[in-house]
Amino acid sequence: YEQDKDRWVYTEPFENLIEGEFKTLIIPFGSFSKSQVVGDGVRQFYYILNLQFGLNKAYGTGTLSFRNFKIVSLSNEFSNEERIKNVGMDGVIENFDQYISSNELLYSWFLTDTNKDEFMELEKEKKAGGSSNRAAGKVYYKSDMGIAAYSVATNVTTSNANALSIWIKDGSVKAENAAFNYLDNVTPEMIIQLRLKTGEEYRYTLPSVSSIWTEHTIPYSLFTINNPEIFFEGPGPLVSEEIAYFSIGMHYSYFLEDGRPYPMYSSDNPVYLDNIRLTTSTSYSESIKEIIYSPSEDDPKICYIDDFESYANVDELLVNWGDAVNFDYSEMSLSNDTAGQIDNYQSLKLQYEGKATSVNYFLATSFASSVEARGMEISLKGDNKATLYINIYLETSGSILQFRYTLTNFGNVWKKYTIGFENFINLAGGNKNIVVGDVQFIQKITFGITNNADDERSHIYVDDLVFNGKISYTALSVINL
Repeated sequence: YEQDKDRWVYTEPFENLIEGEFKTLIIPFGSFSKSQVVGDGVRQFYYILNLQFGLNKAYGTGTLSFRNFKIVSLSNEFSNEERIKNVGMDGVIENFDQYISSNELLYSWFLTDTNKDEFMELEKEKKAGGSSNRAAGKVYYKSDMGIAAYSVATNVTTSNANALSIWIKDGSVKAENAAFNYLDNVTPEMIIQLRLKTGEEYRYTLPSVSSIWTEHTIPYSLFTINNPEIFFEGPGPLVSEEIAYFSIGMHYSYFLEDGRPYPMYSSDNPVYLDNIRLTTSTSYSESIKEIIYSPSEDDPKICYIDDFESYANVDELLVNWGDAVNFDYSEMSLSNDTAGQIDNYQSLKLQYEGKATSVNYFLATSFASSVEARGMEISLKGDNKATLYINIYLETSGSILQFRYTLTNFGNVWKKYTIGFENFINLAGGNKNIVVGDVQFIQKITFGITNNADDERSHIYVDDLVFNGKISYTALSVINL
């Protein structure tokens, strides 16, 4: 809690701690995220007024003991050698899978403070690559400021690589101002830099970053030297074993339609990174790594999300769907108990436990801007006791809003539910509802399940999840199947 009343928070999940044992946590100040900003919104931890500790656990109680609390310097806790990424024959610089919590990122990564909004965290939901890909990285920038740069030191032993591969996804949100109605979206310019041991800085610039997970493969031959003037005998060539630092930087500036600058200083714009590695390629290429939910070719007012027919096994299911909590009683599987439509052979089976913390199953989504949905259609079969929470997470103005529709004690027969978006309650309060123009900014759809009837494990079933643009926002109906 800073002198200017800015409040910053770091959260350590209980599952990362060891019951009955002390665990040493080293938490860089850069790992604290914004909780309350009424001052300048800049991390100035030399003006700390007080430190606060809090615990929270749904459906449970407990205690937390701590000792040896002190302020330290990260450079004293880790040597320079310990902060270097060893890049072996697989060429992997960073895939974010080895980290338990976000604070560990800053043991290796270095952030600038030029942009004033630099922040880095793990992203375990909005990632690509299926269940084998545990996490991605999530970095931030502020518009109309200097470049937000993120770097990692490397020790490269592979020598046969001649290209860089990186997965990138933009999550920037356009500022709410009528002056920018002429813009379909905003997306930053990204600069990728490889710095050699001898100081040469080789750069490649992506003029814009796609909002879809995309693998970019960039041959070394497309990198250009940034600082040739300091090498009197000419810069050395870009070769893998000489790479000492990998860096990315990004920025975006707002301009009016007539070309005049119109700064908005829009904060909390995320960009996602994953699978950064050295590879072999002689040509530039892009490969899309996620599903884009688009209008049906047969009916542009309908967007089919999932009917669960395309999955051969659970591993394939987990490429798209995820479990955010991984409790011992949470489990997703495929079932031949279906809603009974034509060519309908599989549904999604979700396990939960009564009188326990809710499970949290999710589908990270990327919708095309042409999707014109006004509500959801979904087929469900319950167990006569479960309460189902259907949540839609919408990103707007740099923050995430959660909208929820709740079904209680729904029966153990298949029914089709039509739910207009106005029936989803905005848990943040206020009058904001999901409208057609918001659909492209929906980040994920989740299911939570509880019951207070017993403490047994049970299941519900999900089938034929569709977004529909032909219904009204207030539509609400149920039919037996």
